[in-house]
Amino acid sequence: MGSWSAGVWGNDTAEDLKFEYQCAFYRYDPEEAVRRLDEYVRTSIGDESDTIEWCNYIYSLVDFMWKKGILTEAVKTAAVSMIDSGFGLDEWEKSGKSALAKRRKALEELRVQLRSPMPERKPIRLKFQTERVFSDGDYIAVRLMTKDKPLCSRAALVSDITQEQFPAFDGKYIILQKAFTQTGFRSAVVPDISDNWAAFRLCDGVYDDVPSGIDTASLKSAKIISLNRISSVFLCESKMSYFRKRKAQVIGHGTPPEISEKQKKDPNFPPSIFLRFSNASWDADSLFLASMGREAELRREKPETEVLLDIAFTANGYAAFDYSLSREENEDRRRKEETAIRERIRNALESGAEIYTLRFGKLCGFATERNSVVENLYVLGQFQRLGLAKYLLRELRGQIPELRVMIPDVRKKDTVRHIRETLDIPFTME
Repeated sequence: MGSWSAGVWGNDTAEDLKFEYQCAFYRYDPEEAVRRLDEYVRTSIGDESDTIEWCNYIYSLVDFMWKKGILTEAVKTAAVSMIDSGFGLDEWEKSGKSALAKRRKALEELRVQLRSPMPERKPIRLKFQTERVFSDGDYIAVRLMTKDKPLCSRAALVSDITQEQFPAFDGKYIILQKAFTQTGFRSAVVPDISDNWAAFRLCDGVYDDVPSGIDTASLKSAKIISLNRISSVFLCESKMSYFRKRKAQVIGHGTPPEISEKQKKDPNFPPSIFLRFSNASWDADSLFLASMGREAELRREKPETEVLLDIAFTANGYAAFDYSLSREENEDRRRKEETAIRERIRNALESGAEIYTLRFGKLCGFATERNSVVENLYVLGQFQRLGLAKYLLRELRGQIPELRVMIPDVRKKDTVRHIRETLDIPFTME
């Protein structure tokens, strides 16, 4: 058990039990709920012999019931008796006079509360999602809602969609396929109550109306970028009201998408796209649209020098802060690195190097090549660890069989060397 304050809710046990209180009093009358809670706590947490845990239970329970207007005389009497007898204070005394004084004050406040008139009975509402929406394998057409909303910054990081384009998608449809239901919490006291989250596969494509007559089996998966991973499956609220609001319709059924063993072991899978939020940082419609039509593409072109420098500086600075150094030392190192980067890129351009840009939903990287040697290679931080640098070099080697890589003496040279070795491309150290 961990505690962080002398209050009746200032410990892990009370906070964990709060969910069980909600479930028990939601399902049963107060007397039956208390009976079941007592049985669970005695079996799984501790009884009166564990004075700390029993106090955590009884005091949080009596406070919960009083505030909801459902406190029984039996629970009230037990709690007041414990307070009056000093039950469990021995453990607080071990923590010192200050901790003991704070605990006595918290319990006295609780005693005063319990002797005051109890509020009117309030409905018990579960603060989590108990529904299971749709059947696994269902294909669902879902309406986009982009009117009068900002394109969120998370989407702008990984997509070329602009704020001017975003509102035009309002009322159009996308297709989701139900993958599975993930249970985040299941009540031990009322096992049929659980906190559910729905996992869907986001299919690639935007439709003017509810799609009909399409071959759902041929639908391609969209590519969601989250935490330097690509996924087509995301997690959202398992609450049908969000889908009714978006005029959701089941348009077909198929085999649910297969989840790989690697994904099952990944604590960050699947990424979340919450339907209830919409602000400048987070918006489901923005994130859905930003994941559409994403394919790696290599182009031979000549962007403005400042565009290349911006990509290079941003890529170099990604996760670059060294906490063993001071802020001033980090800034000094960054300035020196950017000076060297600027010089290498300008030298490459002035000597006639070819520029190959990398796009994956937006311009996200580039390489310069001169005389079959790659001298600069940068990928924006949010696109790193997605295999895009490998893709770029692989495509270049397909066009330039004798390709070599010049690895500059910079902080991320080991990453470049690893990519080069994976593809078995000759290299030269700067």
